[in-house]
Amino acid sequence: MGVTRRADSSPQTLAVFELLQAEPARWWHGYDIAKATGLRSGTLYPLLVRLADHGLLEAHWESDPPTGRPRRHLYRLTTQGMARTEEACTPLVSAGRNAPDAYRGRVNIEWIEPSAVAEVVRAARADGFEVYVLSTTGESDRQAFFDAVRTGCPLDPPLVSARSWDAMIDSLSGGLLVVDAVRIAIVWSGSAAIRADNPTEFEVALSVLTAVCDRLATAARHRKSVRLYVDH
Repeated sequence: MGVTRRADSSPQTLAVFELLQAEPARWWHGYDIAKATGLRSGTLYPLLVRLADHGLLEAHWESDPPTGRPRRHLYRLTTQGMARTEEACTPLVSAGRNAPDAYRGRVNIEWIEPSAVAEVVRAARADGFEVYVLSTTGESDRQAFFDAVRTGCPLDPPLVSARSWDAMIDSLSGGLLVVDAVRIAIVWSGSAAIRADNPTEFEVALSVLTAVCDRLATAARHRKSVRLYVDH
C-alpha cells in the first residue's frame, strides 16, 4: 500500500480547493465560500487574496450587483489552480485497490492493510486531517462497533445504546459537523472479525459510515470533506 503525499497546503486551503473544484465554471463570492466551508472572514479573505496572487484563482469584480448592494469580488479556479487542486486533494490511498473481492467498486471507501493503519493515521494528520480511529480489533459484534464509535468520535446528541443505527448516523454526523476541522478522516481498525463473524452487521456499519460521510459532504453549513479508511 502506497501513500500519496499531497501538496503542502493548509486544511483551510484544501477546503476552498475542494469546494471550487466541484463547480469549476462557477464564479463564487466570498460569502458563499464562507457559508460552504465554515471558514471565518478573517481567515478566508486573506487566503483568497493569496491564492489569487499565486495565480491559482481568477478574481474580478461583480459586474451587475443588485440595487443597493456594493459590488463583490468573485473567484474561481484557474487552470493552474485546477491542477494544484487535483494534486492537493488526491486521496491518501487508492480507493478500492486493496478492497476485499466482495467490496470492490465502492469508491467511497479506501481499503488499507492492517499493518498500514498507523502510517495512514500519521500521514492524514500531517496533511491537515482531524483523524478519528474506531478500533474493534478482536471483537465481532454490534456492541463493539457502537462502543468504538462512542470512544473514538465526537457525538451530538450522545449515543446511549446500541439499538438504533439511525440514531448513530444522527449522533455521529452531529458531532463531526460542529468540530472546527474542515477535513476529517475516519479510520476503522480491526474490522476483519466483524466482517467474518457478522457480515450483515458489517455491511450495515459500512453503510452507516458512508451515510455520515455523504451527510457531512452535502451539509448546507460547515460542509466537511471526509475520508473513510477500513482495514481488511
